[in-house]
Amino acid sequence: MSLVIPFTFVGGAGNKARASEVNANFQAVAAKFSNGAGGISAADIASNAAILASQLTSVAGQRITAAQLEDDCVISRCLKDDATAGSPNAAISSANQIVDGIITNLKLAPATIAQDRLKVSYVETAFSFALGAFLAGTGLAQGDVNMGVLPVATYNVLHLFIRDSAVSGGGNSIYSQSPTISQSGGNWAFGTVCYGRMSQAGNFTGTLCGLFLQKV
Repeated sequence: MSLVIPFTFVGGAGNKARASEVNANFQAVAAKFSNGAGGISAADIASNAAILASQLTSVAGQRITAAQLEDDCVISRCLKDDATAGSPNAAISSANQIVDGIITNLKLAPATIAQDRLKVSYVETAFSFALGAFLAGTGLAQGDVNMGVLPVATYNVLHLFIRDSAVSGGGNSIYSQSPTISQSGGNWAFGTVCYGRMSQAGNFTGTLCGLFLQKV
């Protein structure tokens, strides 16, 4: 709304302005530059006014708020990027700035997740069990392997395997070997089994290895 001056004065002898009229004009100007009704509005600002961003306040509590921003107005160009290692000065600097449970598989770049980004535990334990003799000349070795306390409610078993396996005693050989898994008292329980041919007493030895994914 344009500024309205209530009184107009004409020069010339005998033309005098009343004090009340002059004061009314001043009051009209003062009212235009106030925060009250009739103050400066959008219509009073030229479309090409080119107001500088530095002219806007940076005082907390007086700055532009989310209510003044249009939906979807913040684009990637406006977000702070940081090409240095670790990007410490990037715009998104806290996990609290991302809503839980919204990142989908398609949002992840292919072949980027390494083991150190997963709650994966690798455990290995050496074992040694005596071979049992049968009339047929075959040997069986099996037994429990203590890989530590791994609660079923906390861990999923991703993979079990045996490495560096061997059978002691001349003439003894392994036909097959495999790890075993079961549940005991709310924990995962592990073991090994080996079948082989034996000509004398011996032991089945090796290392049982496991890869576990933490559920929570």
